[in-house]
Amino acid sequence: LAMDQYGNYVLQVVMPCGDEIHQAAIVETLTKKDSLITMSKHKYASNVVEAVLVHGRPHHRGKVLEEMLKDTRGEDGGYCCVIEMAKDSIANYVVNRAIEVVGQDQEEKFFEIISSSRQELAK
Repeated sequence: LAMDQYGNYVLQVVMPCGDEIHQAAIVETLTKKDSLITMSKHKYASNVVEAVLVHGRPHHRGKVLEEMLKDTRGEDGGYCCVIEMAKDSIANYVVNRAIEVVGQDQEEKFFEIISSSRQELAK
């Protein structure tokens, strides 16, 4: 539904107006293995990710931000979600929105990852 041209609007409305159980289901789907980066790079689904960041309850927003900050570059085939998103023409809008709404506890980590990856982002 998130990747549907019209269905994404339904999910966007659920975030500010829906029940906790429905909101939690959306967040759970977004934060499954590699789903966040895939959804963030998608033209329509990225709007749902942004809606979670802007309208989600603090614990939902925190879960998405935590997933964005995962850094597995030290492992085989690892990557840093926020850096991969920042390099994408659609997902970078999600990163910008995340920077706008991030709390102080995660703000430092965001900027630390981004500033330490300046050369990678310049490519």
